[in-house]
Amino acid sequence: MVGGVARRESDGAVLMARRPPGGRHGGLWEFPGGKVEAGETDEQALARELLEELGAVAEVGALIAVGQDERIELWCYAVRLLGEPQALDHDALCWVSPDDLRALPSPPADQPTIDALAHPHRRV
Repeated sequence: MVGGVARRESDGAVLMARRPPGGRHGGLWEFPGGKVEAGETDEQALARELLEELGAVAEVGALIAVGQDERIELWCYAVRLLGEPQALDHDALCWVSPDDLRALPSPPADQPTIDALAHPHRRV
């Protein structure tokens, strides 16, 4: 699995997406992204997923952190969105200060990336 960490240039806020209720991790806030399909690189998969989920073209940058839970491994990358994101797959989007990310209920696999953003000088 891959996730994208988009930062707003004006204030450094991070884009978070809320999963719709009812499914796995319903109501939790996550870094948008998804599955890597056969034959795709992480970067190709993330660009495809962000176009599908947010309706925005993405430039994929450096790896930020890797997290996991009992079912998945999540590789989160810095991304630059070209265009305004829309909640096409999620029920809400919000921009959050890195200092406030921990206040949002999030899946366990997202926690290492949240920690890396909250403490950018500490190695995670």
